[in-house]
Amino acid sequence: KYETSRAMNQLEKDMYARQLSENNRELSLMMEIDCSHHSPAVIPGSLVVCEGVQFFVLGGLGKITSGDETVFVISPNAPLAKHLNLKRKGDHFQFNKSELKILEVL
Repeated sequence: KYETSRAMNQLEKDMYARQLSENNRELSLMMEIDCSHHSPAVIPGSLVVCEGVQFFVLGGLGKITSGDETVFVISPNAPLAKHLNLKRKGDHFQFNKSELKILEVL
């Protein structure tokens, strides 16, 4: 019984160590992104404004809602961010089974 408990604790410790390592790697990548640079195309650090939703390509922080505004903070390595990469104002893309038009890239 004691050995099983020790083994499970070690597995849990290893899992948390991997998560910490991944989070530190993501944080260091976020720190390298220059959000003050404006580009007409979507690059890391861009805010992509669509009708009813916005995407901020920075880090995998998830969905943030304030009032009627919804912003998805996505990692530059996420499939959606890779799909949005270098798209410009007026371009269309698929998100949640609907087609969205890029209104602005900030």
